[in-house]
Amino acid sequence: MNEKEFSDMFFFVRIQIYKMRQRLKISNFELSMGLFLMLHREDDLGKDTLRYCQDLTCDTAGKEPKNKEKIIELLKYTGHHEVIDSFKQWNLPNMPVNGVTLLEAGVPRGRKLAIALDALRKKWKESNYTSTREQLLEHAADFVKK
Repeated sequence: MNEKEFSDMFFFVRIQIYKMRQRLKISNFELSMGLFLMLHREDDLGKDTLRYCQDLTCDTAGKEPKNKEKIIELLKYTGHHEVIDSFKQWNLPNMPVNGVTLLEAGVPRGRKLAIALDALRKKWKESNYTSTREQLLEHAADFVKK
């Protein structure tokens, strides 16, 4: 399926979910859950399903309310019940740097700050959430005003 076909299918299914919401009077959370499941139901969870869930948690933190609950439902939907207990016990650690840290390090406000935070979050994920503040700030130097 190419990107255009996927986009069309996603749009059609999304409309169906909104119509179902009107008929069944489902809550905003149930609507959000349905849209989340629809978006991720065909994701390749890979060989390390727990790691996929951890990374999805990191990617959706702050963007998806109750994202851990939604990921648990995704695991149920895709038949990965064996991972649920391990995932429930895992909590996303706090990222060692944030916007204030980067501003103090000389990264300019605006789009460059957002790009830097995104790049550092990716580095942090790649380190299995173990990179220290100092290690991440070394990478932040690429975004400092010159």
